[in-house]
Amino acid sequence: MSDHYVRHLLSPGDTVRTHFECRAPLDGHCRSVCTKCGCFARYCDCRSFAEPIVKTGEPCGILPFLEEEPEYTYDGEETPVRGPSWHPISLSWDGDGYTWHYDEIGT
Repeated sequence: MSDHYVRHLLSPGDTVRTHFECRAPLDGHCRSVCTKCGCFARYCDCRSFAEPIVKTGEPCGILPFLEEEPEYTYDGEETPVRGPSWHPISLSWDGDGYTWHYDEIGT
């Protein structure tokens, strides 16, 4: 099951606003960072410690990538906007940031 969700709301002025939510546990990969470099602990390249020093319980590190320009981070097939409830999404790293598409398994 997905730890990240999206919903779309129609706002005054005939615009659709996209909101994302993280439901990952406090020790989830998106909430765990290396205390040395600040990277996600899962992808950290710091090799100076025998055991990585990981800080958990941080705010989700993926949401800022998605929220910056939600219309450009969608990488799925063209589909009608789903709403207004929360829908599980799948995430991918494209080398510069995260992209998302609807998680068909969770719908």
